[in-house]
Amino acid sequence: MLWAARFIVLPLLFCVLQVWSAPADEKYTDIDFDSILANRRVLSSYVKCLTDKGPCTPQGKELKKIVPEVIQTSCTKCSPQQKKVVRNVITTMQSKYKDQWDLVVNKYDPKKQRSGELKAFLSGTD
Repeated sequence: MLWAARFIVLPLLFCVLQVWSAPADEKYTDIDFDSILANRRVLSSYVKCLTDKGPCTPQGKELKKIVPEVIQTSCTKCSPQQKKVVRNVITTMQSKYKDQWDLVVNKYDPKKQRSGELKAFLSGTD
């Protein structure tokens, strides 16, 4: 039993700690936003996931965890790299897929209380 603790449990714990302590810039880097934004059908399935109108892929589930906070806080906890990605995603959705963007905003900010802060965030450069 002690052998198992040394050779199985401890390395497993080390791996979990490595993932848990990953820098914020590395979180969600496995999501290919450009591919999602390039395909209306794929984007629509993600929007359905985010708005509780359809099933979620594993990546959709991850996005569903962060989208409410991004909209409610205008990405205040985001790293500079994450802010750049979020700005690109939102501005692309607003210009090319306004109907889809409106569905997401109506879900997470139905009274448009955060629209001013979000607009200021989108015009930022940090």
